[in-house]
Amino acid sequence: NQLYKTQIPPFFMQLILASNSWIRTMLFDKLKIQYTKDPPQLDEEALEAIYTDPKERVVKLSEAKAQALLPKYKGQDYLIIGSDSQNLRNGVSYGKPKTKEEAFTMIKSASGSRDTQISGWCLINAKTGQQWSGYDELHFDYLEMDDNAIWDYVNNPINKTFLCSGGFDIGSSFYLRHCARVEGSHGMFHAIPMEKIIPILQQNGFEI
Repeated sequence: NQLYKTQIPPFFMQLILASNSWIRTMLFDKLKIQYTKDPPQLDEEALEAIYTDPKERVVKLSEAKAQALLPKYKGQDYLIIGSDSQNLRNGVSYGKPKTKEEAFTMIKSASGSRDTQISGWCLINAKTGQQWSGYDELHFDYLEMDDNAIWDYVNNPINKTFLCSGGFDIGSSFYLRHCARVEGSHGMFHAIPMEKIIPILQQNGFEI
């Protein structure tokens, strides 16, 4: 009898980012991981109103973003990543500012105090339905911030004031001038704890 061997095609899991975040896009670009951005249509403000605890809120929003895309990719070789971030300052949780005045208030609240960035994450294997989720924190201790320096930052169109939770980019010169100490997950500099995400990516067949 002749033995016939059937070649099994290689396993290719594709990555879907349920986000349009510039900072997470930059992170996956640096890791040279191929991905597709597919931000879901989601009423985030309505969900934020339901969950008052910032830690629970970022996890639930991350899960909602990933789950919103599941019907589109269900049963296929896709890994969906959802993520959400908030900044906690003096007991108040801040997302992205919508106006310059709101941005000023957010940034001023970090002056001379501790800023805690809380980021939730969720990954769903669309083929198996398996889901992973959690959150992590990064703490910043800031020096006093002059009002004029804050307004200069807010009014400068090259800054990512309205794209960052809490109002300013931690890669900006403003951040470098005012941050005295950082404590927590290094991966959180890109608003998602990659030390937790990478093992799940590898578990699902990604070579990193």
